[in-house]
Amino acid sequence: MSLIFETDRFIIRRLRVEDIEDFYAMQGSENVMRYIKAPLNYEESVVELGKFIGYYTGTSRYFLLWAIESKADSDFVGLCGVYHNDSKENEIAYRLREQFWGMRIGSEIAKSLIYYYFSSLKMKEIVASADEDNIGSVKILEREMGFVERVYSEGRGCFTRKYVLLARC
Repeated sequence: MSLIFETDRFIIRRLRVEDIEDFYAMQGSENVMRYIKAPLNYEESVVELGKFIGYYTGTSRYFLLWAIESKADSDFVGLCGVYHNDSKENEIAYRLREQFWGMRIGSEIAKSLIYYYFSSLKMKEIVASADEDNIGSVKILEREMGFVERVYSEGRGCFTRKYVLLARC
């Protein structure tokens, strides 16, 4: 199964080719992708899933995104992970399929991802960012991390909020 870690309700595991239908349902959703990038069509989703899977063995970039799977029924809920962003900072990320919104999954995943990042990966600092209009993610990051700055993203044409959290010594 390639277990990375688990929470009370979810298994965090490596993505696999068999995830494509649910991955595409998430990546192709305008609502899910609204604050991230343009929705992907099926072919683009196949390519992106393959790229994410390829990062597990590649060494060219630190980019680890994993599947969030429900313990109750093995549903593909979304993805989460850690990666080096364009500023070479260690950033956490999570994304949920729309039918799983409003169930406090984002909070559970963010909290567990932060714990995993510091305890298992032994990192000293993490960052996260969210489009300031993405109220759900902003609320989660406000609870879990420290707000640093508001930045205008030229490429996306919006303001983002950046957060930082340092490991407790």
